[in-house]
Amino acid sequence: LEELYLNDKYAHEKTIPSVVWTWNDASVLKLIAGLFATDGSIFIKLDRHKTKESWSINYCSTSRAMVEMLKELLRVRFSVHASVIYENKGKRKRPLYNINISRQQDVATLAKAVAAYIPGIKREKFM
Repeated sequence: LEELYLNDKYAHEKTIPSVVWTWNDASVLKLIAGLFATDGSIFIKLDRHKTKESWSINYCSTSRAMVEMLKELLRVRFSVHASVIYENKGKRKRPLYNINISRQQDVATLAKAVAAYIPGIKREKFM
């Protein structure tokens, strides 16, 4: 973190360093897995008839730059498409930016790619 100058930054100031574009896929996936393991979630929803499940993966940050860079990294390196949702609910000091991956093919691609790198109990949800 020190080498990438991320140690002394507030959450809303953080970005994904441009050097990430030179990393191999395994290293990039470890970074992505770390982001989703700490500030991400995976959801299962039933359709209105409660007969079909759909999955979505989300990542949330107060850093718009972080979210936009992660979205681009997912698209370019792994062909995973995501939407960014801006939220400013309640009395939050800073707005939240959410990445939402809901297309089932993209959910499956991302979950399969990062599952091995997700630590702890969240790993089970990604498998």
